[in-house]
Amino acid sequence: LSEVVTPPFCAPDHAELVPGISGAALAPLRVRNPLSAELGVLRRSVLVGVLQALRTNRDRGAEFVGVFEIGKGYGTGADGQRCEPRGVGLALAGTWPPCGAERRGPAVGFADAKGIVENLLERLGCGETPRWPRACDVPFLHPGKSAWIEYAGERLGALGVLHPRVAQVLDLSTETVIAELDFQKLGQYRPGRRGVRPLPRYPSVTRDIAMVVDEDFPADAIRDEVRALGEPLIESIRLFDCYRGAPIPAGRKSLAYTIAYRAPDRTLTDDEVNALQEKLRAHLTGRFALELRS
Repeated sequence: LSEVVTPPFCAPDHAELVPGISGAALAPLRVRNPLSAELGVLRRSVLVGVLQALRTNRDRGAEFVGVFEIGKGYGTGADGQRCEPRGVGLALAGTWPPCGAERRGPAVGFADAKGIVENLLERLGCGETPRWPRACDVPFLHPGKSAWIEYAGERLGALGVLHPRVAQVLDLSTETVIAELDFQKLGQYRPGRRGVRPLPRYPSVTRDIAMVVDEDFPADAIRDEVRALGEPLIESIRLFDCYRGAPIPAGRKSLAYTIAYRAPDRTLTDDEVNALQEKLRAHLTGRFALELRS
């Protein structure tokens, strides 16, 4: 992404439309002698400036815009004290630049912003996988395409598709994905001293498992359940497909995972892996309301 630095002044309606996460509880601060009526208040969230930069670039004909800013929001708290919460805001819109022989890259989506945040947390030294519970109550995000960003039991921010009503007011014609993280909370994570592990001497064996679940079933639930088992021979689990459409009934979806098995002292046999896989299938069937496909 490209870093931008934007001014803190904005239009009053923009400050109300996009208050951000950290600035949602703050009252706006008005400028006594603004340069214009459209710059009459201070933004409550860094997202306001990020979206302004994105719209400017899109208006100039940019097919892809990916920008971020580390900056402050401004407002007055419930106790009357003025606050300046610092946040990390990012915004994506358009289509990714083409790769190789492609004439046009894929459209930007929710998963792109999710991957960017995951990479950021990983580079900060966060060892655990973040959680993504639904964020249906954020007024400037699409209620069906948004999520909270939670790590180690702490809420770091939110991401999602900009609400269509907000996008219309901001004159953004294409789907825009945004995210905001609390800079103060991120500051406690930093790259620590990293060691190296020797390469495994024995190969892993992978097995796929696919299941049909309800549309609102969170994909992370399967991953978390497998990790909670504590089976030492399960090295990793990865979601590689989410399918909707025939022959899957309406209101249902198919999730497919790859599970890697590895022993540190020997090569696992097919019989061992098959037994572990069947044990895992039986556990998931008894734990969740799902229908196994494979």
